Order: sequence, then structure tokens, then C-alpha cells
Amino acid sequence: HDELVQGGRPAHKARFVLAATMSSAYGVYGPPFEHVDNRQREAKEEYAHNEKYQIRTWDWNDPTSLQPFMARVNRIRDDNPALQRMRNIRFHETKDPKLIAYSKATGDNLVVVVVNLDAHNAREGQLVLPNDDLDLPSDTAFPVHDLLNDARYTWRGTHHYLHLTPEAPAHIFRIDRAPTDETTHSVYNQLVHA
Repeated sequence: HDELVQGGRPAHKARFVLAATMSSAYGVYGPPFEHVDNRQREAKEEYAHNEKYQIRTWDWNDPTSLQPFMARVNRIRDDNPALQRMRNIRFHETKDPKLIAYSKATGDNLVVVVVNLDAHNAREGQLVLPNDDLDLPSDTAFPVHDLLNDARYTWRGTHHYLHLTPEAPAHIFRIDRAPTDETTHSVYNQLVHA
């Protein structure tokens, strides 16, 4: 609770990604969470305006709402069967204790999630993937798509540098297990044939 109160919007985004990707089922406390209404009731561990004894009206067009972010994460969940399962989570090493990393896989769908647990500071470090255990190539490149920001990368090997900020506290990577080289990457074809 204190983390959400003190961490503001970054903590809410990080907490939402953790809840939505670690489990196949999750819930949030509706509009107060979406609108980052984290004012705490004095001397109590509850929100000041928690709707226990009142009905509140919310501005659903509020540009500071987390609704677009939450909708994007929910679309990612819908599009990736690995995120719809409960018992397929596997945690991975990071070189920064404030970064948590885990993967979920089903069949050919492999998703790797990395979240910055520090709502106040940018964090960076390496993600260490057990390529053999995840059926990833160990000596050739493989394509990686960050579904949150639509960035595409080509990774090689087991150690991958990451930088997460409070404003962008998470990566949700979909990894294609098929080996590739730069000439088979979709971005390469777009650039060469443009």
C-alpha cells in the first residue's frame, strides 16, 4: 500500500504490469487505481477517498488516466496465450535487484516481462536468459518485440542490457524462437526495399 501511495503513477503502472502478466486472473480497485488517486487517509492504511461510503463521479476522458496503458496491457494479454496461463511462470536473473524478470511460455508463444520496482529512479542492468531452457538459439540472433512500446530488437546470446525509467517501468517482450540474421528481420526488409 505504501508503495502505491508514495510511488504515484510509476508504481501504479509497474504494479499493474506485474498483476496482469504474472497471473491469468487479476483485479484492480477500479477508478481510483486507473486515475492514480493515491491520497492516503491520515493515520490509516487506506485511501482517503476510497468510495466506501460515497459514490464518486469520474472523468473518463482524463488525459492522466492509466486507462490507455491498462487497455494496451490487456490487449497484449489477449494476444499472447502464454499470459493466459497460471502455472507457467519462470523467474530470471537480472543484474539489478530492483529489476524483476520472468517469462511465460506456451507452445510457440514466449513472453518475457521485466519490471522496474523502483518508482523513483531509472534502473539498468542485464537480463540473463537460460537460452537452452527457453528453446532460444545460443549462437545466432533472434527477434524480440517489445509489445508495450512497439520497439523491435535483435538479440544474440544470453545477456541483454535493459534500461527502465519510472515513466516507462516495464518491458513486455515477445520473443520469436526461430533463429534469424539481420537480413531476415522485418525492419531490414522495410529499410532495404524502401
